[in-house]
Amino acid sequence: PLVTFMLGFRNVRKGRGDVRGGTKLALAVFVAALLARLIRAHYSPDALAGIAAVQWMIGQALFEGSACAAAYLGLEPYIRRHDPEALISWVRLVNGRLRDPLVGRHLLIGLTAGTAAIAIWCLFIVVPPFLGALRELPIMSRVSSLGNARDTFYQMLRRFEAGVMDGINIAFLLVIFRAFVRKRWASNALLYAALIVILMWFPGDLITRIVHAAWFAAVTIVVFRIAGVLGVTALALAANVVVMLPLTLDPR
Repeated sequence: PLVTFMLGFRNVRKGRGDVRGGTKLALAVFVAALLARLIRAHYSPDALAGIAAVQWMIGQALFEGSACAAAYLGLEPYIRRHDPEALISWVRLVNGRLRDPLVGRHLLIGLTAGTAAIAIWCLFIVVPPFLGALRELPIMSRVSSLGNARDTFYQMLRRFEAGVMDGINIAFLLVIFRAFVRKRWASNALLYAALIVILMWFPGDLITRIVHAAWFAAVTIVVFRIAGVLGVTALALAANVVVMLPLTLDPR
């Protein structure tokens, strides 16, 4: 966050960066973060305690919104310089062009790819037991979302925040690699390796984690090249929602 804050401040001072887009992004993340906390909060009859809790929630939401805006303002000029096509649909969405065909296409690509990538990962977990290979079933979902609508909406809003930050972080990695490696194929290879390392935190045995990380990293890079930052953000949102919000507690 510190690096992105510094880059964002530097770009704003020099008159670079999409300040309008960054402001809208900060507002969207702030509203989502604040609503998520307000929905799930347990309020105290003590007025002072309630005011303190609301102030804390507002502070947390402001920090998350400003962190997203700073990351966007810090990276947007560099992405525009090296991969300008990756920002076209994102800028159109930020500017309110919700009915733009390119925006819809890139959102659809990202959401479909994210769902498919997680579905493939689930196959590596579900299929082996039917073939006689016993594996421990990893538990990643937030089962609390099945309890009531409040927890479900909370998790949905939190997944939105995570999706936005994941898309920006992937773009951040690409900018770093492109700064040191001019060849696009080489920067893509470095990004692929970095994503594999990052995605190894998924549960399961070592082989399952390696296969899933390699698969998901490949899908992410392809989506970034086809649908840009907006596509990767939609991919991360879909993956977060499918993984973290279970439809049932039945493992079958």
